[in-house]
Amino acid sequence: MRPAIAATTAFLVAAMSSACSTLGPARTSQSACATESTQADCPRGAGNDGKDAAQRTAADDARRQGDTIRAQFRAATEQCKHELEAATDLDPIRGKVELYRDDWDLAPPFAIAVLDTFPNEAERTAIAKYATLRDTCIQRSDAISAIPPGSSASRRAFVMQDRAFFKDAYARVGDLIVALYQQKLTYAEFARKRYEITRNANAVERLFRQSAALQDEERRVEAQRIAQQQATDDRAAWTAYMRALDARAPRTVYLHCTNRHVGAMSPCPPR
Repeated sequence: MRPAIAATTAFLVAAMSSACSTLGPARTSQSACATESTQADCPRGAGNDGKDAAQRTAADDARRQGDTIRAQFRAATEQCKHELEAATDLDPIRGKVELYRDDWDLAPPFAIAVLDTFPNEAERTAIAKYATLRDTCIQRSDAISAIPPGSSASRRAFVMQDRAFFKDAYARVGDLIVALYQQKLTYAEFARKRYEITRNANAVERLFRQSAALQDEERRVEAQRIAQQQATDDRAAWTAYMRALDARAPRTVYLHCTNRHVGAMSPCPPR
């Protein structure tokens, strides 16, 4: 795990719910089943009445299992959202950090994107509380199995890889939370990097899910390779960014430096 701060379980649950609804057992179109040539929960076209009836029964069971999984993620999302809204300890950072986001593809609000200041002591206490609540939300969602009982080995591997993209993103958000607490980045930089993390993870996951609709095995394998390579490239860029972030002294680097002789990501004079 490695990602930012405000995307939190909203990102976690919505992402997993989306994954379940588009590639999981709740969908039974032939294109979605392209990677499961022996999968019981997918229709196989013309056949005898007994086979067709068995396939319909299996598809109905798969839908019910998918509905149950999505309902569990929705419940975890709502519980997390309620806890974040009710926590008065987070008041010092409301309006400076998006505590909950419904759309992780959306850029941060302008008011936060230009908030190029470091957290003060009261805000650092709130950030620590936020990190604790976020960890609880993630643990609660991690306890939900996104793989229905009886899934094939290839289906389990596919869902686990899909989920891994987001787990990596959650961890990066966590890294950013720590850096924000340490005053090594401003609210504006935090918002921008968190947005990049969630946007990139969503793009990779979308490519990976779309590969399941490809019936040609060679094209499907290549599409999955491209998605995984993009994830690898994102990870390498993140490692380089974190190396530079770790080397910073607190309260020195602003996202929008007012000194035209200093690079935007270089140390700026104290304000």
